[in-house]
Amino acid sequence: MNGSSLHTGLQDLAMTRHFICIYEMKSFSKLAIKMAETQRRGVDVIAQWAHNAQNAAIDDVMQQTSQLFHLFAEKQLQFARDYEHFLQQLQKINDADKTIKEAEREVATLDQKERKLKKDIRKGVSFFRQRRGGDICLLRQQLEEVFFFLYLFFSSAIELT
Repeated sequence: MNGSSLHTGLQDLAMTRHFICIYEMKSFSKLAIKMAETQRRGVDVIAQWAHNAQNAAIDDVMQQTSQLFHLFAEKQLQFARDYEHFLQQLQKINDADKTIKEAEREVATLDQKERKLKKDIRKGVSFFRQRRGGDICLLRQQLEEVFFFLYLFFSSAIELT
């Protein structure tokens, strides 16, 4: 395994780790929403029980406790919604980073292909080794295709910015 493919493998591993972390963080936000909703329902049941107990002191304490829990649950829900929004933003950043890494690899591959084709064309027109004209035309056509793909890549990259 050469240094480039090792580096690529490590980048892929880092991307996978980012994906796993974001997935786990999304699980947390879903759990936070469920927890807030469950707490709200639970305190409503207890408040109803206190009201039906016909004890004014217990009812008063539970009504105030219920109000506090509703405020707390609302803040938890707001936190979970904000957290989910920021995770979506993080996912977009992660996706963009992955796209950039893939594009960098594609450019490197095209660059290597371009150098090889130019080298083959130079070799093809040497004095001692004569290639057929069709071979050189084919190599030049392949080189033009590489240039075209590079042009498309950079054009789309400029449009994204």
